[in-house]
Amino acid sequence: MQRMPERRRGDKPVPDDLSPFLNAAQAKALPELEKKGVVLYAVRRPLFQKSVLIVKLLHAKERYGVLLEDGTVDYFPDIPIRDQSNMGIAFGHFAGEQAIE
Repeated sequence: MQRMPERRRGDKPVPDDLSPFLNAAQAKALPELEKKGVVLYAVRRPLFQKSVLIVKLLHAKERYGVLLEDGTVDYFPDIPIRDQSNMGIAFGHFAGEQAIE
């Protein structure tokens, strides 16, 4: 995945209330993912499309994935990731990990 500069203005990468963006399988998967060192990095909210939940592996530099609707993680998505290193994002209470299947 290529990294792009942050363009979001006003919206947090991870909203305070995740309920509109998660289905039951995703909500169930997040705590398990957190135990394994995978955190919710951002929620992409494209116009007129479903939201995309981006996760990051904390123990692997530059390793990202997409939390799929069935609660599994696609670690090889073809999407650009914006640089959020200067945004002071805290991952702690949204974190989690899924075994690669």
